Amino acid sequence: MKKSRYLWLLLALMVSMVTQAQGIMGTVTDENGEPVIGASVVEKGNPQNGSITDFDGNFNVKVNEGTTIVISYIGYLTQELRATPGMKVVLKEDAQTLQDVVVIGYGVQKKSVVTASIAKVSAEDLDGKTRLRADDALKGLAAGVNVTSASGQPGSQSMIRVRGTGTINDTNPLYIIDGMPADQYGLESVNPNDIESIEVLKEAASGAIYGARAANGVILVTTKKGKLGKAQINYNFSYGWQSAWKKRDVTGATDYAILQNEKYVNGGQTPLYADPYNLTDANGQKITGFGTDWQELLFNDNAPVVQHDVSVSGASEKVNYYLSLGYYTQDGIVGGNYGKSNYDRLTIRSNNQFNVFDDSKERSFLNKLDISANLSYMRTHSTGIDANSTWGSPLGSALYLAPTLPVTLTGDVAQKMIDRYSAYDLYRDANGDPYTIPGFIGSYQEQNNPIALMQQRPGRGWSHKFMPKFSIDLQLWDNLKYHFTWSAEQSFWGSESATTEKFYFSGNNNSDHTQAQSEKANSTQWQIENTLTYDKEFGKHSIGVVLGQSALKYKGDYLGASHWNLINVNKPYVDYTTGGSIETTTDEKGNIIGVKSLVGGWAGPYVEHHLASLFGRISYNYDERYMFQATVRRDGSSRFGSNNKYGVFPSFYIGWNIMKEEIMKDNRDWLSNLKFRASWGKNGNENMPDFRYTVLTTTGGTSNYYFGRQAVMNYGSKANGLANENLKWEESEHMIAAAIVIEPSLLLLDEPTTALDVTIQAQILALLKKLNRETGMSMLLISHNLNIMRRLCSRIAVMQRGILVETGFTEDVYGNPQHPYTRQLIDAIPTREGRGKWQNN
Repeated sequence: MKKSRYLWLLLALMVSMVTQAQGIMGTVTDENGEPVIGASVVEKGNPQNGSITDFDGNFNVKVNEGTTIVISYIGYLTQELRATPGMKVVLKEDAQTLQDVVVIGYGVQKKSVVTASIAKVSAEDLDGKTRLRADDALKGLAAGVNVTSASGQPGSQSMIRVRGTGTINDTNPLYIIDGMPADQYGLESVNPNDIESIEVLKEAASGAIYGARAANGVILVTTKKGKLGKAQINYNFSYGWQSAWKKRDVTGATDYAILQNEKYVNGGQTPLYADPYNLTDANGQKITGFGTDWQELLFNDNAPVVQHDVSVSGASEKVNYYLSLGYYTQDGIVGGNYGKSNYDRLTIRSNNQFNVFDDSKERSFLNKLDISANLSYMRTHSTGIDANSTWGSPLGSALYLAPTLPVTLTGDVAQKMIDRYSAYDLYRDANGDPYTIPGFIGSYQEQNNPIALMQQRPGRGWSHKFMPKFSIDLQLWDNLKYHFTWSAEQSFWGSESATTEKFYFSGNNNSDHTQAQSEKANSTQWQIENTLTYDKEFGKHSIGVVLGQSALKYKGDYLGASHWNLINVNKPYVDYTTGGSIETTTDEKGNIIGVKSLVGGWAGPYVEHHLASLFGRISYNYDERYMFQATVRRDGSSRFGSNNKYGVFPSFYIGWNIMKEEIMKDNRDWLSNLKFRASWGKNGNENMPDFRYTVLTTTGGTSNYYFGRQAVMNYGSKANGLANENLKWEESEHMIAAAIVIEPSLLLLDEPTTALDVTIQAQILALLKKLNRETGMSMLLISHNLNIMRRLCSRIAVMQRGILVETGFTEDVYGNPQHPYTRQLIDAIPTREGRGKWQNN
């Protein structure tokens, strides 16, 4: 019996030894069935015994069957499972962790320890939305960020204001695309489908890391990278239509005639129309119904909008790649059907990251090196019209021209108009009838026939932009990283326009000559940054330090020419013109009384801009309960005066996450966040014209002189201003004395999240010793993507009280004022008379 027991024991030990020697084999995949490469599979309690998954997601860990193993990978939920032969593990994405990471400038931070005011728009927020530009992505998605369309012109940029106007000069925020600064036009180069996230740094404490450029807020754009697994190919196509959603109400022919008659009678004159109910136009045709509806004739209904996007992405243990191609084309609602208002954009992006080596398991110093190489390209073509001018623009004229005015003239009246303007080539329709000149049969000084304007050759613009970026990430020591970045922006742009007819639209919109004009320009901007980052956790304490240096340079040049008298109107180029250098007019005695320049050329460099900076940040938190952060940046700009070359911009803030306190543990099922914060910071604004601190000379134009009867021109020069060596940047100082963030789960909608952010703040804007102070309280209420800010402030400088309401409604209620939650919030807004109440139902 004993021998039998010993035999079975020996057999069990042999089987155990064989199983342990061979190990447990299995596969790790994600929720889509794609293999997870580089996932960690270790024995629980013995992290030295483990392995990582290969390119097919397979692993082999030397443990006994039934032993608990831990499977983990960044961005996925960690799992603990019993080891079984041939086991298949499916990792789920840690959506909470991904959403809780916020880009803060030169790094990221967990949302739970962020106490500054930062708004985030993620790629998920943009899914399913057609966006032409990156700034469009912020519309309705970030409270306190006001995005308005300055024009309906296809391709036109939006105007963005972060918490209102922060400075007197340029009020645009600073745009940072993958670490590279860009102007507002630079956002055009980013395909919205390539955006991973957009963070808006809204206050001085969060934006101080960008110093002299952050007074109006900072918008950080991060583009996508590949995800671990096999290559993913995505293609999106959309085709849409645009139409004017509303036309201005204007009078019809009969009402217009009645009002005109009343005007003349009240002025003691004879009525203009004998019978307003029986009208005829200038061609002798009876006017029926509304008359000429200029808006209806001008608007391009169902203007097409087409978008194509294709991307290829993926990642392995050593390589991460993302390639994309996007094409967008849009016709204008006004002029698009005439080829006068159109836009198309082509974008190409390549984001690549390579792991040169990773020896972090073997040594603690110089153990990991990553290299990134990104390249993006953008090309645009556009045509445009005068979009917003009240006087003489197509839209302005369509609103002001009389409905009794015909589009074209025929018969004798047409011939009279032709004879009167015989020196010009009048535009005609397909039947050969000339378009009506409003000033010929009415008292119109500046209004033009909008349909005739559509016949004119449009101006065309184009641009190319290359944006390379190269970076190195080196792990110097455990928790100490070095980051180097070189990025650049090479831009080329230009425009061509031509006058191919001697046209006449009105007294101040005509030309008695043909002409060709062309202009081209280019610019180069590069930036070098070096940063050291140290992050360390010990127990419940966490500390982070960032030290960095940045240098930026911008330069460029331009070249253009204009010439009169086209030889061939089908070749509207400067080389196909014959105009001399000048044309003179003389009086009856032969004296020169006028000089016109028939040819012009202009060229020169743009003013170089330099920026040199040092910055640092230290942050600390205890158990994600008590937070502190301090930032300082020193900027030196070529735009500042000689006595103020450098500026220092500090900030700090503190926070208390009350939800981490022991007394709140029983309330976490209904209250998800309760935080107190306070901050102070100073930002600057260096967006001012160059060399304002010194005196420059100007040549040409009014600096030139003409001598003698033959008007011989002599070039001259003169000073263009007065020197101011004390010229400096604008400063915006912002203090939040107290703020409370509350997020109770009230089960209002499908995703029950409600937040209330109450802030007591003070802001000081200083420019050349002139102060404008603003103090007050703001409240931010968020409920299932409903955002509304009520800001009660008193502007001490002007002794004025007012209310600013900012909304961030997303598509579930956006544009629907009758939505119950919209009405609840709108009814709660106090009016100037003090009416309004908060409703609790």
